[in-house]
Amino acid sequence: MRGIYADRAEPLPADSPEEAYEASFFEWMGRLYERQNFHFVPLIEQSLCVKVSLDILFLRRDQHPLIKAGGDIDNRLKTLFDALRVPETTAGLGGIPLDGEDPFFVLLQDDCLISEVRVSTDNLLMLPRQVNPNPKDAFLVIDVKLKTTERTSHNWAYE
Repeated sequence: MRGIYADRAEPLPADSPEEAYEASFFEWMGRLYERQNFHFVPLIEQSLCVKVSLDILFLRRDQHPLIKAGGDIDNRLKTLFDALRVPETTAGLGGIPLDGEDPFFVLLQDDCLISEVRVSTDNLLMLPRQVNPNPKDAFLVIDVKLKTTERTSHNWAYE
């Protein structure tokens, strides 16, 4: 762990070097992005020096131009981008993480890492294992592409 993120300003979350090596990588990352009782682990951090490109197929029920039962596309995309990043607060998540929710894995440290977005929308006919979808339901297929902005020892695998 020391070699991977040696340039970080944050200290390792341990009382001694031996304890630092015993802590798992995800526990360490979760402590860096702790929000109350929740530990978030972003898969893409700013220190990786990568640009994130999203290609989104957005299937939704409300294709009629005058009906916005599920919200318009820009508000839905803002909600999606917020869901892909480490939140600033835990409002709306509940008091404590449930089984399997610690740590929370998210795509991005911050949504400012998104440099390109392509969105295609179409009509959602039905969801898997659901006969009558709610007008607010959506089904998304998201293709994530990463491109390095500068070469570092952290991002060699993305080249």
